[in-house]
Amino acid sequence: MPTSDAPSWPSGRAARPAAARAAGWHPEQGVYVISVVTQLTGVEAHKLRAYERAGLIRPQRSAGGIRHYSDTEVQLVRRIAELTSQGITLAGVRRILELEARSAELQARVTKLEARVTKLEARNVALATENAQLRAENARLRTGLPPW
Repeated sequence: MPTSDAPSWPSGRAARPAAARAAGWHPEQGVYVISVVTQLTGVEAHKLRAYERAGLIRPQRSAGGIRHYSDTEVQLVRRIAELTSQGITLAGVRRILELEARSAELQARVTKLEARVTKLEARNVALATENAQLRAENARLRTGLPPW
């Protein structure tokens, strides 16, 4: 079995070598040319171009016009391919992706609001405790009893 000296990086940030992360790599950086994306995803180049024409993906372009796809776009291509393999049109895929993105935004918002509620509830408990202590001290002072 022949081996290659080229690095084989599974998809996803965690799978990237530490050197790539240290060099400032991020998942939105266009690093894959179209031939590599076809190998990574199994999606033919003409379909990738169709996805781009439909506005589903927007690979970065070099000064010479060569497409460079990011890890995020590679994942998106996989999702598009999954949906189209189920018979969904590109217009349908666009709508599904929009709804998924909106759902993710709303979920993130819910998560932030839940965290805020948790903080406010903790603050409310602390204020209720302080209120009870002040009421007890006030009652002792009104009756003229020493505070101990």
